[in-house]
Amino acid sequence: MVIDVFLKIWQQRESLHEIESFDAYLFRIAFNKSVDFLRRAARNPEIRDLIWQEIQLAGDMPSDAPVLIKEYEGKLNEAIGLLSPQQQLVFRLSREKNFSHSDIAQKLQLSKNTVSNHISTSLRFIRAYLANFMSL
Repeated sequence: MVIDVFLKIWQQRESLHEIESFDAYLFRIAFNKSVDFLRRAARNPEIRDLIWQEIQLAGDMPSDAPVLIKEYEGKLNEAIGLLSPQQQLVFRLSREKNFSHSDIAQKLQLSKNTVSNHISTSLRFIRAYLANFMSL
């Protein structure tokens, strides 16, 4: 729809200098394009279902969620980067590669208790780090 709006403006570019309120003109074009789309969607059940699915998804997630998720992931990676190299490796194998404690112990030639200690210490540190920098 945004492309349609700007295409309409481009097509009418010769008469733009005659427009007194460009904001109102832009709003009217966007409004009309939206109404046209909704009329087409009302006649097409597939489009209607897709719109309904998108509305449901949008209602479940705040509008700033993608930004917050990206910020959270950045802080999480920052916290993981502050762990010792051994703790980082154990944590990443456990959380990102889904290795069991036994598999990690065998792969790194460590005891299972050492692996468990590394993971619990890492989790405590990461939680504290995120609590300091983000309102969770």
